[in-house]
Amino acid sequence: MNITDAAFATVHDYPGGSESLGPRVGLDPAVLRNKVNPKNTTHHLRLDESVRIQGVSGDHRMCRAMNEALGYLPPIPRIDVAVSDAALLETYTRLMSELGDFSGKFHQALADGKLTSREIDGLQSEMLEFFAAGEELLNRARQIAEG
Repeated sequence: MNITDAAFATVHDYPGGSESLGPRVGLDPAVLRNKVNPKNTTHHLRLDESVRIQGVSGDHRMCRAMNEALGYLPPIPRIDVAVSDAALLETYTRLMSELGDFSGKFHQALADGKLTSREIDGLQSEMLEFFAAGEELLNRARQIAEG
């Protein structure tokens, strides 16, 4: 997802949309709608507004889209509660699922005997998801070790 689509989706998917989110982030609802409207050329979402919106909404798709566009890891979920063995196992199985997603995409990309730039971009996205799952697993394991 690109950053423009992520901003639009973040605002419109928030319960109550811009009418509810706007006042919580200090923006008039109509202005917020215009700022995230991909067809609007007069209003632009500032970075500090983006951060406020993501903080209030808990929706980090804008950050994820920026990270993906720049080749960085997606945001790693914060772990603020005690980690159980079941939660650790769930995180491990997510890691394996992400590896499976990458492997499937890699297999598809190689099926015709050549790799395209578009396929490599898709592989990069899948690999970043795998890395993020691995980082989350290590964070959870570290929390258990320190707890």
